[in-house]
Amino acid sequence: MRKYQLENPSNACVFIDFVNKENPVSFSYPNKLNSFKMASYLFFVVWFKVWILTIMPIFLILAIFFGVNDIVSTMFVLFVTPLVSPLILSFIFSHNKKLILTLPKLNKFVSSSDLKRVVICSLDSKVYELPIFDNVFLEYKATEEFGKYLCKIEVIEHNFHYLKKGLFSRKITKEQNDSYWKARFIFSRIPKKGELYLEFI
Repeated sequence: MRKYQLENPSNACVFIDFVNKENPVSFSYPNKLNSFKMASYLFFVVWFKVWILTIMPIFLILAIFFGVNDIVSTMFVLFVTPLVSPLILSFIFSHNKKLILTLPKLNKFVSSSDLKRVVICSLDSKVYELPIFDNVFLEYKATEEFGKYLCKIEVIEHNFHYLKKGLFSRKITKEQNDSYWKARFIFSRIPKKGELYLEFI
């Protein structure tokens, strides 16, 4: 199996052409994030899940039952101090090429509870479209005629723009969507036998 991965593994459009033997895989970006932003998005999600949803409630319950001398300083320690950890990890990862390439696997691990599966056994056309997913993870297995006739795979963003207002200005800007994605499996003929199995986040 050949592995294709860029130095910047942020959300990318992926185009796979099985007919093109020399350059079967290509990438493009709706919004290309720098390495620090990619890492910080992931580590702040982890920080939120671990500290806000797990550890902080436990400490607050203990504080209510056993009391604290200075609730303000305790809240500062519980909330602000751990905030430094994602920033430090993001800085380390963004300055190490080997670490930054592990982000897709880490992202999948963090989002593993959102894993979905679907099995397609019949089609009415030469194209099957997975209508929406987060483009964190996509794995497929095509058997019999689904594998034989599969010629292209496209992972692309839904083509629309957000209207965003500046934090300190009234200026409204357009920003290309890079949160909602779809995958298209294109066949040379309509498969009649076999199945297409998908796992995705």
